[in-house]
Amino acid sequence: MPLHKRSRSHFQQGDRQRGARYFSEGRVNLVIDGTRAKARVEGTERHAYAVGFDWSRVAGERVLHAFCDCQRFAGGSPCKHLWATLLALAETGPENQPPGKDRLGLRKDRLQTWPELGIAGNGQSHAPVPAVAAKRPRTRSTRRKRGGRGGNDHGTAISWRSQFGSVREEINALATAAQTATLTQVRPPLDIFFLINTTASLGTSGLVLDIFGRSRNNGGKPG
Repeated sequence: MPLHKRSRSHFQQGDRQRGARYFSEGRVNLVIDGTRAKARVEGTERHAYAVGFDWSRVAGERVLHAFCDCQRFAGGSPCKHLWATLLALAETGPENQPPGKDRLGLRKDRLQTWPELGIAGNGQSHAPVPAVAAKRPRTRSTRRKRGGRGGNDHGTAISWRSQFGSVREEINALATAAQTATLTQVRPPLDIFFLINTTASLGTSGLVLDIFGRSRNNGGKPG
């Protein structure tokens, strides 16, 4: 199971949604070195944020180490930059995902444990993430540079699948919470529909989805 699914419970819904948008927009520049990954995530308030993940202790201790130099992470909360990097890491393939399905603990590292990110003592990045000379991770932004017309379509399709997967997880979580809260009540089932808003999508760099719910009556027919 990918690391982002095993550590999902540590991230708030808003951070997951914004992180998924950053990933789909190709803002993650990822480099993998053994069991460590470092990334630059293009932000909105400044040029880029430095992110690091270390999964060397996942197999033995079920702990994922993480770092980001943004203010939200410094305040103690997992951020959208971490989530976007986890999605990009999952897209590189199963060889960069440690085996297992158990929920992981998320350990927030200090700056001193990530010297390869090139961050000065004041928290400002002073060196870019070096390019990979041999095999570069196949993130969405990498496919755009490699491929021609067909490469863009393939990279975009994978990113949309990731987005749909995130939306599906959110709906399942909401449905589970609703069932728990109304355990003593009997309610008719609810049909969920996804519609692509083509008008709104044309004005953005992403895909705008409209979500509708339709309840059924006791006979199982749409109400």
